[in-house]
Amino acid sequence: MFGLMAAVLLAGAAQLPPPSSPPTPPRAATPRYAAPPRTGTAVIRGRIIERDTDIPVVRLPVKLFRVGWMRPYEAQTDEQGRFVFTRLAAGQYRVSAEPARNRASHLPKWFIEQPAEPGGPAKPIELADGEVREGVDIALARLVVINGRVLDEHGDPLADIRVQAEPLSEGPGLRTSRSRTTDDRGVFRLFGLAAGRCRVCAEPDNSFDERTVEAFVRTCYPGTLTEEDSPAVTVTAGESAELDIRLLRTRVFTVSGTVLDVSGAPAEGVTANLTRIQKNGASGRSLQLDGAGRFTVRGLAPGEYAVHAQVGGLRSDDREQRVAYMPFTLASDIEGLVLTLGTPARVAGRLTFEDGPPQRLSLTIGVVDAPQIYGRPGGSRRNTQVREDLTFELNDLYGQQVLFVEGLPREWVVGSVRYRNENITGLPAEFKSSSDPQDLQIVLTSRVASVVARVVDDGGKPSKDGRVMMFPVDPRQWVASQGVVHHGNPQKDGSINVGPVRPGEYFIVAAGPEVFILHSRPVAPGGAGQSRRADHAQ
Repeated sequence: MFGLMAAVLLAGAAQLPPPSSPPTPPRAATPRYAAPPRTGTAVIRGRIIERDTDIPVVRLPVKLFRVGWMRPYEAQTDEQGRFVFTRLAAGQYRVSAEPARNRASHLPKWFIEQPAEPGGPAKPIELADGEVREGVDIALARLVVINGRVLDEHGDPLADIRVQAEPLSEGPGLRTSRSRTTDDRGVFRLFGLAAGRCRVCAEPDNSFDERTVEAFVRTCYPGTLTEEDSPAVTVTAGESAELDIRLLRTRVFTVSGTVLDVSGAPAEGVTANLTRIQKNGASGRSLQLDGAGRFTVRGLAPGEYAVHAQVGGLRSDDREQRVAYMPFTLASDIEGLVLTLGTPARVAGRLTFEDGPPQRLSLTIGVVDAPQIYGRPGGSRRNTQVREDLTFELNDLYGQQVLFVEGLPREWVVGSVRYRNENITGLPAEFKSSSDPQDLQIVLTSRVASVVARVVDDGGKPSKDGRVMMFPVDPRQWVASQGVVHHGNPQKDGSINVGPVRPGEYFIVAAGPEVFILHSRPVAPGGAGQSRRADHAQ
């Protein structure tokens, strides 16, 4: 909005000079959220093809982002899959290609400049005035489809069952998840999935009648109660999978309990969740408490669960935070669980360095639930900044937690984590309140190990799409979002450098476009400062 300003001049009888022309107002700056003006002479040209067939992708939107601006330029590929951006000013740019809205044909992808250092971060296109940049080519992965039916134990179709495909093939740009509901024929169609390995599970509505003792429960393909027992479904580009899922009917159970405050009275204004815990993570639902703090949940399949309750500590609740957390195994009806709200643990700790700390250090200590409690209020991951004296304090701790460090300089890793003289490196632990930083010691080290590997095809040639991942042999360290999986991408000579990592025993996985192959034995890098070489056929 522009305002109007007026000046009043008081003068005597002297004659005033004629008024001068008003000054020209300055030109308003182009807002950052608008498309940047085209004022240069540079050009970017490229081509979009399918990754596995080299077939051009036609009429595909391509976006060009100038670094520092929010809105992109837009173009569309022609019949040969080619695109061009002209009249560009010198600067830094990023290019992305993705299907138009309401299309599910290919996985979106950014153009990646080869980093200057192996394993370095992706960098934008550096464009000089008048430069014509050719070869900005992107190979898109075609999305795949999984068709199938959900049936009962007699082979009859089941309608209104939600079916979800959860990818197991993780990597840059490779993670997609889809869910659909079966029709009256029990048929589902999951589209828009990345090629690779995934787990497919069917889940009925869990609102059961209180008299129900048996019911359909969440079942993973082809008919298992637990995700870890379900075989992975592999779908390659250009193909579709056909699956039948036999929904299991099993005895279901009821859990009831009460949430009390610190005085032993029924708690008021409580946010509560019930979580089912599995090896691959956790899924939760909110609990409804009555005026006496009681809750009842019916129709639960056997398994591992936890109840979490909280008051305060939220933006909408300024009361002092109180929490309660109770894990349990469900193999029969459980009545009379009692959760008493208490103050979460607050733990002090200290960082130490082997061989002294590096310069310009800015570190963060992160905490993640083990397993992640997705239904937990406020999220399941919390961070705290390390002070200049290398001490820190962790708040809101209860249940099993895993610690990790973010912001480490390259070639530095967490060497060990000790809590009250116990080694908990990479392992979940339950913490008690303490103000002594000596109780929790995190040692950082630059004495690291790495692995140099090659992924080759059946003919022994380096795979252009091959990747390598490495993770600890100890399954207790496989905690969601802990960052225990180390990735490596191939260089021009086909070699892949994975690291740095803490010396120890690891599994190595070769990852192609669609499949993962587990190395037949653990790989121990041997010792600090050493590298291990491994060749693997894809």
